[in-house]
Amino acid sequence: MVEQRRAARYSDGRPARIVPRYGKALSCRIVDRSETGARLRVDSVFGIPDLFLLEVSESDERYWAAVVWKEAQQLGVQLSRPEFS
Repeated sequence: MVEQRRAARYSDGRPARIVPRYGKALSCRIVDRSETGARLRVDSVFGIPDLFLLEVSESDERYWAAVVWKEAQQLGVQLSRPEFS
């Protein structure tokens, strides 16, 4: 398999929250991440929108997350820093 990532990834393991524009926040865990993306473990991908705010627990990190792929209990997202006015 050919590696297609633009940045190296590393293990993370921290808990986080998926915050959709509408509805309740969902708990998740960051399996691994890079400068530009992350793999998240969730109970189910059902109902997770294609764009959401990812809040990393125990830090003030927040990212816009755009879903790139989904499996039963995992999803890959592209991350970008939100700009708040």
